[in-house]
Amino acid sequence: AKETNIALGNIGPLIAELKQDGYLKEGNKNGKPVLFIENKEMLQNKWIELFNATLKPKLKQGRFRFLNKEDEKNWQTLPAIIPHKFYWGGEPAAAILTGYLQPGFFTIYTREAKGNIMKQLRLVPDKNGNVEILDAFWNTPMLDFFNMETKTAPPFLVYAELITSLDSRNRETAERIKQQYLG
Repeated sequence: AKETNIALGNIGPLIAELKQDGYLKEGNKNGKPVLFIENKEMLQNKWIELFNATLKPKLKQGRFRFLNKEDEKNWQTLPAIIPHKFYWGGEPAAAILTGYLQPGFFTIYTREAKGNIMKQLRLVPDKNGNVEILDAFWNTPMLDFFNMETKTAPPFLVYAELITSLDSRNRETAERIKQQYLG
């Protein structure tokens, strides 16, 4: 419950649903009962679909643009914020993880106040802007440990954002992330 931000009372029904849908199978390991993930790729695809349709809209703090074009052009050299507070998602994360993509749209996941991020990165509100700020929703310290080095959201999340894009270069980069990090 703590790892997933799901209420403790919802864990049992979630596990039952995953079993019913064929994503979890009961078994034994060293004489102890365990659950095994079945149909992993189908489960990942379901999560990606539900993330983009249900969770992501709830995480949005707003749309913005860089105050000046130089900051957008040099986005990787912008001042770093306190670790565990700020992560690149989507296209900039893909650029960092693969070295392949030049971002045109910037996704930021944060636990920091929106105003602090705006000030630090010199962003101004713009409903049509190419910067989106979202709440960082994961609690797993291991994910944060990985991302302290890359300053990116977890690779599976970056993959989930890009694979559903209408932009073919984003989908191609998503496949690179899948091969490199999710294999």
